[in-house]
Amino acid sequence: MQKWGMQSNRRVPLESNAGQAFTSGLIHHATTVRQDESHYTGVDEQTRKRSKDIVSVPLRIGDRSIGVLQVLNKIGGGDDQATYDSHDCALLTHLGRLAATAINNASLVRKLTAQMGLYSRDLAEDLLERLDQPAGPRAPDSDVC
Repeated sequence: MQKWGMQSNRRVPLESNAGQAFTSGLIHHATTVRQDESHYTGVDEQTRKRSKDIVSVPLRIGDRSIGVLQVLNKIGGGDDQATYDSHDCALLTHLGRLAATAINNASLVRKLTAQMGLYSRDLAEDLLERLDQPAGPRAPDSDVC
């Protein structure tokens, strides 16, 4: 993640499968990767496998893309190559929404604790302890709506 994360200066080309999903905000499925000139071969080099079937799902918060979830080369029964279908794409879209929400929430907590640290380290630690607690029933005399 450090190699390609927020702190990295490395980016995937916008012409690639992942780049198209990121810029359009739509899921991008490519089954003819070998013939696709826009395929980013850096993925193949990193995985040491040849990409044949790729699904890229944009990670979006509101109308803004924050990343891309990408899966490669679905394996069928045995070791046979299979292709991703509409059911796979629906599951990946849902997983992408969950991942984007988790990434956004982590970012918000990081910003909040950084701001609270400017005022009081004790308050920031108290907030982190409360966020780590499992949700439970509220007390009846709670004045929270």
